[in-house]
Amino acid sequence: MIGDLIRIRYEVIEELPSTAVFDSYVARDRVRNTDVCLRMVRLPFANEPDFVQTLGKVVERAKTLDHPNIVRVYEIDEHEGRPFVVCELVRGSTLSERIRRLAPFSPSVAVEIAIGICEALEHAATAGIPHGDLCSDHVIATLEGRIAVMDFGLWECYGASENAGALVLGRMAPYLSPEVINGDMPSLSSDVYAMGVILFELLTGLMPFSGLTPASVIAKHATQPVPSARAMNPAVPHVLDEIVQKALAKDPAERYSSASAMLSDLRKLLDALRFGKRLDFPLEGAAVGPPQVRPAKTHAEKKAQKMGGAVHADTFGKRAAAATAQTAGPRRIPLAAEPPPDDVPWWLRGLVWAGAGMIALFVIWYVFFSFTQKKSIDAPNLIGMSMTEARRLASGLGLELVIAGEEYNERYPQPKTVFFMDPAAGTPIKEGATIQVKLSAGTRLVEVPDVRGLPLAEARVRFDAVGLQMDPTIRREAARGISEGLIIKTDPGPWEKVDRGSQITITISTGNVQPDRPVASADDLIRNTWSLQFTVRSTDTVMVRVEMTDARNEPQIVYESEHSNGDVVDLPLIEGLGKTATFRVYYNNNLEMTYPNRRGTQD
Repeated sequence: MIGDLIRIRYEVIEELPSTAVFDSYVARDRVRNTDVCLRMVRLPFANEPDFVQTLGKVVERAKTLDHPNIVRVYEIDEHEGRPFVVCELVRGSTLSERIRRLAPFSPSVAVEIAIGICEALEHAATAGIPHGDLCSDHVIATLEGRIAVMDFGLWECYGASENAGALVLGRMAPYLSPEVINGDMPSLSSDVYAMGVILFELLTGLMPFSGLTPASVIAKHATQPVPSARAMNPAVPHVLDEIVQKALAKDPAERYSSASAMLSDLRKLLDALRFGKRLDFPLEGAAVGPPQVRPAKTHAEKKAQKMGGAVHADTFGKRAAAATAQTAGPRRIPLAAEPPPDDVPWWLRGLVWAGAGMIALFVIWYVFFSFTQKKSIDAPNLIGMSMTEARRLASGLGLELVIAGEEYNERYPQPKTVFFMDPAAGTPIKEGATIQVKLSAGTRLVEVPDVRGLPLAEARVRFDAVGLQMDPTIRREAARGISEGLIIKTDPGPWEKVDRGSQITITISTGNVQPDRPVASADDLIRNTWSLQFTVRSTDTVMVRVEMTDARNEPQIVYESEHSNGDVVDLPLIEGLGKTATFRVYYNNNLEMTYPNRRGTQD
């Protein structure tokens, strides 16, 4: 696919990780003049009419969603019988990868990520579109801090397919709400439940329910009580633990009514975490002082709550209130005859000293942060460079390169050339950051060298030079006029193009048939001269070798020297036998040019 031009508009330039349903690529949109993500539907789904028809409807609805926290969907089209979806290219890693590497996150970071996801769900809810398959794999986090949710409504396609359900069940099971497990359709409420699972992941690095099989995970979602995130991570505040518990309520009526309601509580909590405020749950407002003792509920209130009232249990608030009630002594009411204090109250002094201490700590932190913060730079464009050039440039910018692998690449045929980098060029990164690169292993196709008349040892050397292998099974035939042990022919034959790494079958002479006529004809004994001139085209310094094959039918090296791009190689006088000769030019043992059947000038 790399290098293909699709619909005379999208030039495929890079391959991205695949999913169960899509093969993904980076493509240059010549109309929008920007890079986009091309998601090709994989087989067998591309051959399922119901799946393709449902996907078209899903894409048409998703095109109406326009929000910074939602991956934009542009259109659906078809290429060689395979439908593909064109959407916004968001460079980053999935939230599941971030969780795997970095979890548990601090409460404030986890809440900020959850707010970004809830804002996307809130926007989609205004259009009446539930996500239906919300999970950490469908959330992309960028280096700039953007949260982008993808695949809204794609769950509808799974039901229209004969094969998709079994493939995606293992990924969906940890996020399925009890009502969906019992047969209900995904809804805005089930999205809230999945949001609770993601928030639990962020805070603990674990799933609330896990098992060896999807069926065991589903059974736990439907029957087992929700574990406490705070029990697994004591750094989780009580109020945040209550928010997670409410989002994961098994009864939708006890859950947040929408992502918007959950978003409101998360924003209040984030504000409290930033400014050190204390909160009770439910979050009706932020309390600056200690929590107040709440009166016990009346019998009527308890009955109303049992009948389905909207009041949620406030475990943290009750424990705090009880502690306050136990430790607080009787209030001291000053007598009217007492004179007013003639000094600054102790609590005011405490506030002043506390404020001064906070200011001093902030100044120290700011100075330390300013001196230790690494400089932010844009990632350089290393695509098309040799590994030596790329490493030199990255080292000069204080960056480190890590080779993620080598692959054949027709777009960049020169081996050891960078054709992929992560993060992408232009992405803001810090000094000292690591850039992963993939290198070209050269072109996949190579020409079979002409080794006829050569011994096996020399033929093996020529095959190794172009990345081919010799079949260990050697064939033997009688050949007129060819000495025993020399190669008669190869399969595939000389100059045929084959995949690099292919095995070439060799046939050698047994030497038991003598010629009944002269080996060389009169024309073969004519001595001729040839001239050859060409310009070197290469991105790096290369070793140039010129081989001539004349009437003797044996390649002869007539020139070998090191050259750079733009050098002119001029060979005015090359001597040989026969009327014609073929010249082959190699760069670093790789065949670059062929000049077949060149006529010579007789001496």
